[in-house]
Amino acid sequence: MHFSNKTLSTLEYDKIINMLAECASTEGAKMRALTITPATDYDTVCRRQTQTDDAKRLINSKGYPSFSASEKVVSAGERAYKGAVLSTRELLDVADLFYSSRLVLDYINTDKLFDTSLDELFLRIIPNRELEGEIKRAIVSEETVADEASPALAQIRRKIRNTNDKIRETLQSYIG
Repeated sequence: MHFSNKTLSTLEYDKIINMLAECASTEGAKMRALTITPATDYDTVCRRQTQTDDAKRLINSKGYPSFSASEKVVSAGERAYKGAVLSTRELLDVADLFYSSRLVLDYINTDKLFDTSLDELFLRIIPNRELEGEIKRAIVSEETVADEASPALAQIRRKIRNTNDKIRETLQSYIG
């Protein structure tokens, strides 16, 4: 069974979907909400209702989970998969995604009061604390890569400092 545009218009489905999209915390979630179509088979309807009920129970008992990661990570991940070099901003976004994924897992696993139909979705989240830590140690800010990011970088920066010191000493000897 498929719903006709007239049926959806009569039900003001577009208004419902727009209200749902406004509740989404990320642009990707908003776009996905705007493309949701009503299910027509009984099993799908029941599964979605159960998931909605479970989400409501979780929110009522634990509040909203944190979804703070940047959506730019998706395109950065695709680029990295193809062999592109990521910018410091993109790497920091990746680290933030790993951190956010840990928060979401903590949300579902801490003080777990009941099992839900959403548990299987939460189990798909795989944080990488080691890579998150390596990125945070190597990249101080969007503009600054730590000397310790790699031995080669540390050596190059040490040579630059030594050269600058020698230049300064030479200039001082001419002045003084």
